Amino acid sequence: MSQRPRDILEFLRRAGGGGPPVAEEVAEEAETTSRIFVSPPVSAQPVVAARGAGEPIELTPRQALIAGLAALLLAILTYMVGHMVGGNSADQAISSAPVSLWTIRVVSYDDTRSGEISAKTWASKIERLADDEVTIERLDRDRKLVVTLGSWLKNPRENERALRLLQWVQNLESKGGTKKPFDDACFYSIKR
Repeated sequence: MSQRPRDILEFLRRAGGGGPPVAEEVAEEAETTSRIFVSPPVSAQPVVAARGAGEPIELTPRQALIAGLAALLLAILTYMVGHMVGGNSADQAISSAPVSLWTIRVVSYDDTRSGEISAKTWASKIERLADDEVTIERLDRDRKLVVTLGSWLKNPRENERALRLLQWVQNLESKGGTKKPFDDACFYSIKR
């Protein structure tokens, strides 16, 4: 029994003349297979046909159409993947430009470890009470941590819901030192 080629290079080496002919291998394999499985006889045709260098390949019109459609689909797929992954520079410039959002500045702390703990504590408390997003924004230029509530693309001074949310934050009471710790909360524009 002959050994099967272990990889494609071994197969090509054997098919190119270095080793037993491919037709004999196919016949031997068919003989071995027929002992295990009942299968129709396999024709012993060479797998690789020798073609002279420079000999043109002839295509039928149907083969040319299929090859053309495959090339077109490959070009479209390449364009779509490139557009999704990289995009063009105009789209990147637009998407990377900071967006100005309006939010409610609830409270701010110094950008220190204790300020971070206080900001996270108040953010979690407000998040449990409010029905809007609560975030902690880090302002590098001021070295502050700002707890914010809500977000709007336009100035929310004319938005009834935003005004009610601001009033609710300003009237929040806490147990302890200050009755209304957020009475100075206001609308605030940030860039994201």
